Amino acid sequence: MLRFLKRRSRHLRKAGAFLSMFLATAMVISLRDELVTIAGGPIRSRQEILDLRHQNAPRPSEESAYDHLHHIAWIISHDHFTDDHNSIELLQNIVKQILVNKDKPESQTLQTIAKLFNFTDDDLHIEGVTLSEVIALISEGVEVGENYDITVDRLERVLREGTEYEEDVGDVISGQFLGHILPKVDKRWRYHDQSFAKDPNRKPSRCPSSLRHKGASSSWFNGRFRDDVKVFADKDDLEEENYKKLCERFPLPFGYKKENKTFLEQILNTITTPDVFGEPRKDCIRCAVVGTGGQMKGSGKGKEIDAHDYVFRVNNAHTEEKYSDDVGNRTSFYTFYPESQKIQLVAKANPVRVFAPFKKWDLHYLANKLLYGKIPPPYCKNMSKCWKPKEPDLNATNVKMLHPDFMRYIYANFLNATGARPTTGAMTAFIAIQLCDYVGLYGYGYDTRYNLHYYDKNAFNASKPWQNFTTCHDYSNEREMWKRLSKEGIIYWFQRE
Repeated sequence: MLRFLKRRSRHLRKAGAFLSMFLATAMVISLRDELVTIAGGPIRSRQEILDLRHQNAPRPSEESAYDHLHHIAWIISHDHFTDDHNSIELLQNIVKQILVNKDKPESQTLQTIAKLFNFTDDDLHIEGVTLSEVIALISEGVEVGENYDITVDRLERVLREGTEYEEDVGDVISGQFLGHILPKVDKRWRYHDQSFAKDPNRKPSRCPSSLRHKGASSSWFNGRFRDDVKVFADKDDLEEENYKKLCERFPLPFGYKKENKTFLEQILNTITTPDVFGEPRKDCIRCAVVGTGGQMKGSGKGKEIDAHDYVFRVNNAHTEEKYSDDVGNRTSFYTFYPESQKIQLVAKANPVRVFAPFKKWDLHYLANKLLYGKIPPPYCKNMSKCWKPKEPDLNATNVKMLHPDFMRYIYANFLNATGARPTTGAMTAFIAIQLCDYVGLYGYGYDTRYNLHYYDKNAFNASKPWQNFTTCHDYSNEREMWKRLSKEGIIYWFQRE
């Protein structure tokens, strides 16, 4: 009898577990497909709830940014399914201030918004931010269904730094965003197996103290460095044998597999290929590569940087007078891709623009600009939700495009094929290592003792994911690489005591 009861008990427990699982499954299905009751509101389908932020309020066929802001306000006011109540209230107040102050000076409206974030009087002098950029940031965050807390955090950061949100978009904060739109790196690919394209026009260094000679005493560097690897793409890469090899295995950024050949032809047949330095090669070339690291603030290294023969910069390269004591103001080479370009910051110096294509649209971007003088609209199903890139100052004589084999060379030989792809900072440093005899690295390797960037006003938050690994890059790995290159005597790496 006792054994019977125990067996019956086990059967009941199993039946109960099965029933619980069945009910849980039914609940998931009902939440996904059926009707659910929302307390205090009408019955809606789960999909209606998920689509709530994208419902269409009445909108004019041609609308201004202010007209669109009315639609954004409608979305926020009708979203009853979020817990971000404080952020919602703040966003509603910001939108209200923008609409109420429509006819007032833009700077006054921006200061009013800043006060909502409890800025001090010292912070209220906002530079480099336009009201349209603030509106675009709010619209983008709300319409794509971003957590309101994140939208508010982004907005505050923009205002505090006095610059646009896209700063260092690929290398730091938006690395996570770009990780969703850039081609995925297949870990099964063997990046070392295929040889790297060689540059037939390379001019060997005659400098007796060149880093190349120092590298001869370092088995670590000597086993990785290729003096003749091709840095920039040109029309020779369109020749049948060369092009076939580039299309054989890897898509961008490491090859041209399944890429649009028409765009490549338009780019490479248009770009001129003068000497990279624009003058006869010096016997010993000294180069400084300047990143945006916060350790540069207060460093006083500006004159030292500008004393080099050539200065390389990337992304958000602020060289205005208030920064020049620390980072200098000369720029010879500027590396960028569409989402990161801030050429206007260095345009007066007229540097060589080094373009790094990471994805299909990047080739369309450059081809259209070179042939028709304007960039194409981004690939986007709903244009009202698209990021809208700025027109860059590019032409056939001032831009060069990185060779995919060069990017693969950095990734495979020096980064051990970790992370998704090299940062623009890493690529720029290796352009200098490839072209110069001496390389000084400044503002590289994020340091938790300082702000994220030298132009930041807000304190560095060491808990943020950009400190280490994002979906696009492995910053810790790159920091170890700078440390090793410095230890081996290949480069000078500036670090604060």
